Amino acid sequence: MKYQVVVGSSVAQAAEGLVRGALSGRDPHSMLAVIVIGGERVLVCDEAIVATDTQGTKEEIVGIATISESGESGSSIPEIVGLFVAAQHRRHGIARELFLRALKRCEARRALGEPRFEKVGVSVLHPAVKRIVDALPAGDRARLVVHDHTDAFSFFSL
Repeated sequence: MKYQVVVGSSVAQAAEGLVRGALSGRDPHSMLAVIVIGGERVLVCDEAIVATDTQGTKEEIVGIATISESGESGSSIPEIVGLFVAAQHRRHGIARELFLRALKRCEARRALGEPRFEKVGVSVLHPAVKRIVDALPAGDRARLVVHDHTDAFSFFSL
């Protein structure tokens, strides 16, 4: 698995590829992909961490964690807006790795002189993401402003 930072229009392109794959019938939770990384939600993101499966004949994007400098809906703090892994690649630690790398990228941006990244928001839509957040070291959790929406999205089970 290869992980890389993408910026600008590449964020939307990566997300679009994952949504198309989910909607093509390969992912039974395709609506989750649309909600988490589709449409206007991804347009507020200026960076993403992308996981690419490098096995096989061609590289395939299998997961993404998106970052918005201005937060979703213009909130006052940066936010990890979306976290999605294609169905056939779940339960292998990819989402956790994407989230950790997104959090480290936010820390790097703060260290590079972007003080807004002192705190980072995260909207939790699924219990699996809540488990990732809950398992973080106390110092990392203290930097997060967690918006727990798992009850509202409990009809998605992965």
